[in-house]
Amino acid sequence: MPFISENKLEEALVRAVKSPATAPDFYRLLLESDLLVLGTVEGQDGSEKFSLEPGGQLQLVTGENKGEKFLPVFSSLARMQEYVKEESKYLAINGRALLDLTRGAPVILNPASEYGRELNPGEVEQLLNPMAPSAQVALSTSDAFYPMALINALASVFEQHPQVQTA
Repeated sequence: MPFISENKLEEALVRAVKSPATAPDFYRLLLESDLLVLGTVEGQDGSEKFSLEPGGQLQLVTGENKGEKFLPVFSSLARMQEYVKEESKYLAINGRALLDLTRGAPVILNPASEYGRELNPGEVEQLLNPMAPSAQVALSTSDAFYPMALINALASVFEQHPQVQTA
C-alpha cells in the first residue's frame, strides 16, 4: 500500500527523506505536532484527551527492535494502525512534551511505516535543547536521514571488488 500523508508532519517527513535540506522543517513540526503513543494515564479511561497531574503515572507501551527497547510514536492514526493490528489504547500528546517526558529513551517515529525516523537519546536532547553543550549529536541536514538502502547496495558491490579497501 503506498504511503499517503495524513497531515503536515507526514508531508514534512516525506520531503525530508527525499531532500535532507528540508529536515529542519520536519523537526520543528515534530516538536509542535500532536503525536500518538500507545498507553494510558493511571486513573483515566485512555481516551485521546487526558491530563497528567503532578505525580501522575503515564503507562506507555514499548516495542523491541534487535533486542533493544524503544518507544513507538506515531504521526497519525493510519501510521499507528500499520504497527498495531488489534484495538489498543493510545494517547495524543504534543511532540515536545512527549519527548521531554520520555527523555533518555530511544524513540522510533512510525516504526512499521515506509517513512519513519529513529531518534536516539542524544538526538532527542539536541531537539529539546539545541544550545546545550552536553548534547552530543548535532542534527545536520546531511545526516538527518541516513540512506541505508544506498549504503547496503554499495557495500554489496564493493564486496565483489577486493581492490576496494575503504569507501
